[in-house]
Amino acid sequence: MKKLNTLVSTEWLKIKGLGLVYLAVALGILIPLLGFIFQIFNPVFITPEELPYSVFESAITENFKAFTLFFLLLYIVIAANRIAQIDHKNNGWQLMETQPISKFQLYFSKYLVVLVLSFLCIISYLGSSILFSLLDYYIHPSEVKLLTFDTVWFLKTLIRSCIAVLGIAALQLCISVAFPGFIWAFLIGILGLIVNMFSLVQKQAFPYCPYNYLYILGKSPNIRSLSQFISYSEYLSIFWAIIFFIIGYFWYRGKSFKTAFLKNKKQITVSTAFILILAATFYILQKPKPYKSEGEGIVITGKLNTDLKIDSVKIFSKDFHKKIGSAAVKNGIFSWETKQQIPFDLYSFEFGTKKIDFMMGNGDRFDFNIYCNAVKMQYFLTTNRSAEQNHKNQEDGFGFEFTYAIDEQKYNDDPKKFYELAQSDWEKNIDRLT
Repeated sequence: MKKLNTLVSTEWLKIKGLGLVYLAVALGILIPLLGFIFQIFNPVFITPEELPYSVFESAITENFKAFTLFFLLLYIVIAANRIAQIDHKNNGWQLMETQPISKFQLYFSKYLVVLVLSFLCIISYLGSSILFSLLDYYIHPSEVKLLTFDTVWFLKTLIRSCIAVLGIAALQLCISVAFPGFIWAFLIGILGLIVNMFSLVQKQAFPYCPYNYLYILGKSPNIRSLSQFISYSEYLSIFWAIIFFIIGYFWYRGKSFKTAFLKNKKQITVSTAFILILAATFYILQKPKPYKSEGEGIVITGKLNTDLKIDSVKIFSKDFHKKIGSAAVKNGIFSWETKQQIPFDLYSFEFGTKKIDFMMGNGDRFDFNIYCNAVKMQYFLTTNRSAEQNHKNQEDGFGFEFTYAIDEQKYNDDPKKFYELAQSDWEKNIDRLT
């Protein structure tokens, strides 16, 4: 361990003049900074009917996909390439091997440095998002903006993001060590970025592409929408990290692909077994997780975050609106349980004038976290039957804000705000018309 610490310190000294630390901070800050500047000159019109939200969570999740898909990936490509190029150009690999250290420790130390730099880029993004959202809160105050900071949510988001870079870091280091020239490793990394952009446009994932799990990660920027903290994209990252770290290390140790994997019959046999294990593991990882019943009956719990007076929640069948059950709401908390055999079907969860359609059957567990007011609703659902819940977790009411303002005559004396509301309502819902 002492030798490894010394190696990491040595590698860190090598990159001191490359500007990789400054680049990590700069790329992390870039999107939040641009968003903040845009907000200064083009502030978003926020009506009192908007749901109250944490400015910190909103800032982090709003640009999370753009950051991970483009800037974070681009940075890892550059960082891994530059770290490997130092020793490619100065014959550092051979010089380091003359020291009383193992090749594994040498390769692992470089991987750790790439990870530390990647983590720094992530922390820079999260920290700058918090800072600029705080400044925006005071520059453009609104009653719906909240300064609530969920420490557990933040730490989970940070850990999830850090796990997500393990695979890309291992892949790019492997490529950068295998190809002495700067251009090839960089081009392969850019090709991965292009694949992610294609997935973004086509809305289609390619899990067999090692770069594409970042697109899968970006589809769920808010961990509140996940039934499990560590999700499919993180498992893919760990999988690719193990694979490409092994490949990269043996390629580096053997100096070439042929020497590392195809030198003799024994190596060919081991390489073949490795490929078969890789294929089997990937197949298991790709296989949809089967539904698992959690005992008899059904349990529905949750929390209502609202100023509306709601005394109870009710569950109805969707087809004939037959009442299945109800539960009282106390201090925003509700809980309903039944041992009755409920057939698997589409049901409606209703409270006040709001309702949520969801799939339910015997042995299911549901936990709702609902935010709503008279106009809008947003909810997060965790359940053991997540695959069937292909739900839209927002009810924004197309054109409702504008109609509500007319009915209430809210902006009769302010034509400018009336126009801004009409334009804002249109822009927010235009995607539903295309």
